[in-house]
Amino acid sequence: MDKLDKGKIKGILIDSGYVLIYPTQANNWFISPNMLEMLGITNKDDLKKIKNIIQSAQFVLDKHELVLDENAEIACFEEYYTYILTEYNPDLDIPTLAHKLAVDLTTNPLKYAFYEDSKPIISELKESFKIALVSDAWPSMRMIYDYNDMTKFFDYMVISSELGILKPNPIMYITALENLNLRPEECVFLDDNISNCIGAKKLGITPILVSRNHEDYIRNSKQYKDYINIENLQQFKDLLV
Repeated sequence: MDKLDKGKIKGILIDSGYVLIYPTQANNWFISPNMLEMLGITNKDDLKKIKNIIQSAQFVLDKHELVLDENAEIACFEEYYTYILTEYNPDLDIPTLAHKLAVDLTTNPLKYAFYEDSKPIISELKESFKIALVSDAWPSMRMIYDYNDMTKFFDYMVISSELGILKPNPIMYITALENLNLRPEECVFLDDNISNCIGAKKLGITPILVSRNHEDYIRNSKQYKDYINIENLQQFKDLLV
């Protein structure tokens, strides 16, 4: 595994999903904490059905590029869940359920959890580096970090919906760099998506591919040999020599 020169690195740009956090419900970002109970889903077939519909509903979210606050997020997901519920079971009380699900997803801090190594490693790295979150996410992501007492470790947070763009749009990385007051060559970027790593590399930021799943790690290590690939944050800390 390659090493990083700690003397040249002053800042860390880091993604959120599958790098620091993961969804707590059925490994799906859009199944809210109480969704399965609300819909009475108790078997694998119904769970598979709702997951498939969720996947097909992405176009609804794509219409809402700019989402600036919690109320706008709830409205966005009300429309999203209205489509999902209509496809899943049109006999349900869709308006009521869609609103409850949107509120649950937006305001429930238990929808995501942090990996065990996230807080200890990030808190330690914060002693030596500036750190920015660079996440394709919604405004409620800030609530997740507040709830888990993680916000204090970040000098800045770039949330895609607040800018109306997604990685690998250069503005996502540049916004972080400008607010950290650092140059690209002074930073590393951690993400689980190779396209986002490529985007960072084009700007001169050192990319690090995060593969939390061991099978992904093995595959990515073979497929993306020009990129540093890690399984966990301890490995990242060990790179900083």
